[in-house]
Amino acid sequence: MVLADKMNGSIPIRAQI
Repeated sequence: MVLADKMNGSIPIRAQI
């Protein structure tokens, strides 16, 4: 989700979700 990507500020996180 883009939310996690914005909160963590990392692109890999968004791929995991």
